[in-house]
Amino acid sequence: MSMFTADMFDPVVTAITAVVPIGIGVGASILAVTWVGKKGFTFIKSMMNKG
Repeated sequence: MSMFTADMFDPVVTAITAVVPIGIGVGASILAVTWVGKKGFTFIKSMMNKG
């Protein structure tokens, strides 16, 4: 007999499946914000150089 049962793993699996999409969402939004930020910064710099 092992110490671990399926009942013990159930809440862990539920927690992981709940956290993973949140983690992916946070990672994607951070990437999007940095990408837009870099593009916007470059655009503003070029506009200032022209003016």
